[in-house]
Amino acid sequence: MVSVIGTEIVSQNGETSLLGATSLDMVGNLADADPLSTGGLSTAPTCLNRAWMDLAGRDVGLASFLPSLLPSADAGMITVGDWLTQLGLSDLDLGDEWDMPLDSDSVTGLSPQWGVGLNDLGTLLGPRSYSGWGDPTLPFQAYRFTVNSPSRFDLSLQGLGEDSQLWLFEGISANHSPTSLNQVLEQSIWFADSPGRLSLDSLAAGDYYALVTTPPVDHTLSIEVSPLGGIDHIKGSLRADQFEFAPATAYTVFSGKGNVDFGQGAFDLIDLSQFSIDDVSHWNLATINGGGMLYDPGNGLRLFDAITLSDGSHILFEGIDRLTFADSQVDLAVVPTDSLFLDQWNLHMLGVHNAWRFTQGSPEVLIGIQDTGLAVDADGNFHPNLRPTLTIPNNIEDTFVDPRNDIASFHGTSVQGIIAADSDRGLTASASDIAPSLSMSGIDWVSPVMHINTFGDDGISLTEASEILVATANDTGRPVIINMSLEIPGAALGAIPELETLIAQTQDSALFVVATGNDGVDRLSYPASLATLYDNVIAGGAVWGLSDVFGNPTEPGTRIAYDNFYGSNFGDGLTLMAPSEVITTQAIANAEGEIIFGHNPTFLGTSAAVPHITGVASLVWSIDPSLGATQVRQIMTSTAYDLGDAVEYGSGLVNADAAVRRALALANPVSHWSPLQGSTAPAPGLVDRVEPSPLGQPVAIG
Repeated sequence: MVSVIGTEIVSQNGETSLLGATSLDMVGNLADADPLSTGGLSTAPTCLNRAWMDLAGRDVGLASFLPSLLPSADAGMITVGDWLTQLGLSDLDLGDEWDMPLDSDSVTGLSPQWGVGLNDLGTLLGPRSYSGWGDPTLPFQAYRFTVNSPSRFDLSLQGLGEDSQLWLFEGISANHSPTSLNQVLEQSIWFADSPGRLSLDSLAAGDYYALVTTPPVDHTLSIEVSPLGGIDHIKGSLRADQFEFAPATAYTVFSGKGNVDFGQGAFDLIDLSQFSIDDVSHWNLATINGGGMLYDPGNGLRLFDAITLSDGSHILFEGIDRLTFADSQVDLAVVPTDSLFLDQWNLHMLGVHNAWRFTQGSPEVLIGIQDTGLAVDADGNFHPNLRPTLTIPNNIEDTFVDPRNDIASFHGTSVQGIIAADSDRGLTASASDIAPSLSMSGIDWVSPVMHINTFGDDGISLTEASEILVATANDTGRPVIINMSLEIPGAALGAIPELETLIAQTQDSALFVVATGNDGVDRLSYPASLATLYDNVIAGGAVWGLSDVFGNPTEPGTRIAYDNFYGSNFGDGLTLMAPSEVITTQAIANAEGEIIFGHNPTFLGTSAAVPHITGVASLVWSIDPSLGATQVRQIMTSTAYDLGDAVEYGSGLVNADAAVRRALALANPVSHWSPLQGSTAPAPGLVDRVEPSPLGQPVAIG
């Protein structure tokens, strides 16, 4: 039996039979061979077959070179010419198409017109999986990929029948002619010991193709590239971490996890002081538009920054504020011009200043806030540190008086500041006479905000407010994140059936972020408890930073729980944690009833925690507004910093940088980077060629 790319040509006693869906009008010069002794792809020496096949409705000339017999010790390692390298297409068949650039539409001169589905996987590291769809017009699938360093290689197919055939062969460059020979590294065909699986103990750095004959059924391709020199993954803490690079493995991966000390001039940094910046042979910093290296550290594929040193060491990193070299430093964190930013330890602990490298929000995502409305001064102004806000008529002014203390809290003004303060601009000149010369940074700088009052005389119901927000988002083609820093005391599941029905109907388009409550009990308040029923609801709890509201030192990431004050509720359904007792916008009424705007240094409770989750969710969704709400939640939970017991901490502390990098990987699961293809220097504005100091004030770059 001779296998010709999915069409089986059987010669027995000089008689020929054809199997397979493709039609063969003429076959000549077939030779007998024992497939078991030759790996199924070899036959008598120098047997040249030419036939005409109908691929995808087009007659195509097919030239197949059947190589000579191989020694038994080399079974599985064969050399072929046009037959495999070009899927049997001769130079006459290819014509001028070979001059096309190597891209997803012209890999090795092939295209869907030849009945081949082309898939560019980019540079691979670690485990990856790809879904394939059956298409009777594309009986072949070619997967192109790059390996950066010598690696063990494993490839398997799931979902295909035993008649599927699989080859791994070396890639070719645009400079090779169509008639050049290339080496087949491994094959797995229908009578092989392990059909649908290939393994090599050592695969050199370079470009490769996996070629699959695919019947018209859906399938999964799994590839794992394991560098022979190993991968060392070093993880940080919530504090400033100084990572020392010791080149002991082929790849070193550094993961900063947020840095509560950033405002004090302490950085998550990689110490490369034994190297000059000129020792970096390849720069590949990630951006919103490409670059970087995709890698799954165990909790989901993410886009990492990457560099290669002149000694061949590869370094991947995320959540890093600074790279320090012997003669230079590269500052990566974004530091806005807002005067209070360095005091906003809460944003630093979540890695927001790292995530801003990729996004500050998007006009294509709507942020909805259901709260007490906004404080309005005598001239009709909102807080000058807030961005313009969408409202509904006769609803926005905050007239709510907290019945617990008979004081106007202006709660909604404080909630909105955390999510969407007017950032990186300072205060406007027109606001200078009504506010102090201070400004804070919000998490999202761009996404439109709509605030609906659900408290007080002008407030509307949570269901009606949610319906308005969902309708507004739908009318403009946006997804919406709805922040609910509130609870309904004593309510249980089923308390507002109309709201629950709306949540169930908007699993793709609306994400509800709700405070767990401040009673310090192992039971979530309502509607946060809806997180037990719906995957588009996030129940958010509160943690401390370096100290509590009374100035007592605390361990960052510890659930807030006072003996005689308040505590963050926990229990079934708790999803994520975020900081509380933080700086935000504030409004107070003086003795004359005048509204005074300023900033509260310790806005507390789970009401202060969930706006952080909402803000980070808007950054994640801004990477790809086509994501579903449940996907956004899954991204945030899978990338959260583990704080311990899930009953008390849910999935952990929100990690903005890791979540955004995960969204980037999902939006574009192909990274094209190889030090074999040249180097790209970092952006000039990031590099400071002075004697570096590992500590010091952050450098503003945005």
